[in-house]
Amino acid sequence: MNSKKTKHINSKSPKSFHNILDIDLFRVAITAIGLTVIVYGVCLLFINSYLGELLYKRGFTQYLTILLASVVAVFTWFKFNKINSEWNKLSKNLIPEHINFDNYDSFELVDLQKSLSQGKSFISIRCGRVLAAYISSGNRTTVAEFIADDSSFYTAASASSYVLPRILIWAIPLMGFIGTVMGISSAVTGFSSFLSGAEEIEQIKEGIGLVTSGLAIAFDTTLLALLLSVLVMLPLVAIERFESQLLLAVDIYLNDQLLTKIKDKAQNSVESLAINRTQKFVEEASKIQTANTQLLEQIDLTTNVLEKRVAIVTQLQQGLNISSELGTSSQLDKVLERVSDNLAQLEPVLKELNLPRRLVLVEEKNQNNKL
Repeated sequence: MNSKKTKHINSKSPKSFHNILDIDLFRVAITAIGLTVIVYGVCLLFINSYLGELLYKRGFTQYLTILLASVVAVFTWFKFNKINSEWNKLSKNLIPEHINFDNYDSFELVDLQKSLSQGKSFISIRCGRVLAAYISSGNRTTVAEFIADDSSFYTAASASSYVLPRILIWAIPLMGFIGTVMGISSAVTGFSSFLSGAEEIEQIKEGIGLVTSGLAIAFDTTLLALLLSVLVMLPLVAIERFESQLLLAVDIYLNDQLLTKIKDKAQNSVESLAINRTQKFVEEASKIQTANTQLLEQIDLTTNVLEKRVAIVTQLQQGLNISSELGTSSQLDKVLERVSDNLAQLEPVLKELNLPRRLVLVEEKNQNNKL
């Protein structure tokens, strides 16, 4: 049965390796194209201004620069929304308090693992993967190593997801430099043509105009590219840091909410054995204490009996001494009566201890002699 469960859990493991924090690049591209169209549509209202000239009259590199910057901006926005949503889900308690982690193969734990693995949040999938490792191994050390390896995997996956926007940020200034080269090339070409055919003042003015327009293209393309690269790079760096903090928070959650509740099979058996031995020791100690108490009570009773016997013998000896000195039977009768009274008081104690009743027999013999 354990092998079936393990096989069922492992069969879904490749699918769970998908990083839920990844962004759909096709969706990003479509949205970026739409954003570029919107930007140029809005700037069409200011076509006669410097902004209109910057976007519409400085060559094709400006269109590409705006498109690349739009891709990075859309990617950053989508990442922010997803990471912020995961932060909100992280505040929820996904592990019920009544779940018992002592039995790693329990149906309750397997059902929890399935429900977490089918979740759509990053923290839910991570918890499901950790529980799958625990159910498969039943070993706390293995689970701790799995958490560390899983953390490294998602950290690497997170870093790789930023490769495309980083390349685009690097490519945006290159588009500006390409526009600069094209502008300077146009200016130099116009200046050489101007020098070869300039004869009048009007021609000279036209030639200078061509040179300055080429230089305007050169500097404006670089200006726009550098400006956009800075504007899209700063939010991207902040989002990347935001995601790193999320990954760290998830690792802390797994250690606090899951790893602390997981115990090794050997540790469970040692703890149960220690508990059983402790209970047996307490029971034996209780029995010994009860026996000691009973023994002390028996010793006290025996001491009382011996003290009373000594007192009786002493009184009997005194009575015999008195009778021998006085020779009076009346004094002897009084002594015997006192002895009889003491023996009557001692009889319940003798019955409880089951001691020999020689003194009682002696007392009865004395009474018979008296009669």
